[in-house]
Amino acid sequence: MLKEDKFWLIIAMTFLIAVFVVFAKAKPDIDRLEKIIAKLQQRIEHVEKFSMFQDKNTNLEGGEKDQ
Repeated sequence: MLKEDKFWLIIAMTFLIAVFVVFAKAKPDIDRLEKIIAKLQQRIEHVEKFSMFQDKNTNLEGGEKDQ
């Protein structure tokens, strides 16, 4: 191998190792975010299911119904 090829190989391998380290450290945060998203989805479903006070003349954004 040429000296320049070895240099770029070392650069590429260092970059790959850095990427793996970043993802390994981010994994717990990703798991925690997935749990938070799941809880929020459950709360949204709960609100949609048990919302009896929604005015039928307005949509979810609070705008007026088209006539």
